[in-house]
Amino acid sequence: MLQRVRDAFKEYLVTLISLFINQHLFTSNFWFSIFLSLISTLNYCNAISVEQCCIRERIPDICVRTLCNPASPPSDFDVYDVFDRRNNCSRYLDPVAKCLAAGRDHSPCCSKEAKDLEENACFGNFEKGYQRIPSSPRNLVIGQVSSTEAELSWQEPEHNSKLVDHYLIYIYELETSSEKADLSTELRIETMAKEARINQLEPGTRYLLQIISLGFGSSKDENELPRSLPTELRFKTSGIAPQAKPFKEKIYSALGSDTLLACRIRTRQLIIQKY
Repeated sequence: MLQRVRDAFKEYLVTLISLFINQHLFTSNFWFSIFLSLISTLNYCNAISVEQCCIRERIPDICVRTLCNPASPPSDFDVYDVFDRRNNCSRYLDPVAKCLAAGRDHSPCCSKEAKDLEENACFGNFEKGYQRIPSSPRNLVIGQVSSTEAELSWQEPEHNSKLVDHYLIYIYELETSSEKADLSTELRIETMAKEARINQLEPGTRYLLQIISLGFGSSKDENELPRSLPTELRFKTSGIAPQAKPFKEKIYSALGSDTLLACRIRTRQLIIQKY
């Protein structure tokens, strides 16, 4: 029965991974490597900070005690217990994974050294990652926003800030009917500063903004450089008032009489008039 539980758990992980394959900054190797690390000890990792992160994510105590202490990986029986229906820790795998990653993207290292997703080949990559990968940029703030531009600022990462080579910013339009990013609308900015001005935006449009820290590396392939997980925020540009042109520049009317005023309004989007 224990084997069936483990198989079901692995099947769940595969399902979870598939949900993130189409996201821009996350890969299947990254998510699978995180959960492989649950059965390996990371002595240097600050278990207290991981636990505090899980608590902030409002993960139940039973799940925190078992899954959020990298210095004490769960046994087979622990895994059976926490993923039992009465505890249902499987629904919290996403926030647990993010807490264990500690703001780093370990996927480039794992994809190089792991021969198979089911092999425990990513353990050493976490140790390397904590030492050489900067964590995510902090305190991301949108300043002045106009109809086509926005000002952005942030602070350096909390960990390994001296290892940051530059920052990479991605901006996507959000689909009108959902919170999903339209990847075909991607804008990309590369900068060494901790501020940026975003232009070429559309008026009255909602955006998703992601910024990552990139470390130094010898590879010419940017995807293989040490990188953090993204810091995100959403914002909306201001709209533009519709253009109204009168049929006549001057209209004369007698005092006390009614006058009909007509105009043509030109706008890029449908106007919903409320009375």
